[in-house]
Amino acid sequence: MNALTIMKTINPNVFTQADDNIAYLIEDFGTLSDVFYRLEYQSSHDGTRAIAYVRHYPGERALDPHLKEDGRLDLGPGTEQIETSPLSLREAIFKARFWCTAHQHCLTHNSLLEAPHHETQ
Repeated sequence: MNALTIMKTINPNVFTQADDNIAYLIEDFGTLSDVFYRLEYQSSHDGTRAIAYVRHYPGERALDPHLKEDGRLDLGPGTEQIETSPLSLREAIFKARFWCTAHQHCLTHNSLLEAPHHETQ
């Protein structure tokens, strides 16, 4: 199954673009509080490696250690680049959506969830 098919199965309203090496997939994800986040996934064409970016969200970037300066989500070791990511597109989608839900919970309850930090090399 290719990246576009995987994404369309999960969200048929996705925006897509591709080049020779990367599939770009953009979705608007709404939390239960009806707050929307724009997520961008960059994936290998076969969907076996992927990373995620947050392109729009409520709140301040500086408050979340998982959100990098360029908008990339730190979803675990190796998720700095597509080539090193251990996550499939499906895993990246569900982890990014989980982050959105947790982020919205933290904003709603005025708290920041602390998670273990990953050492990057």
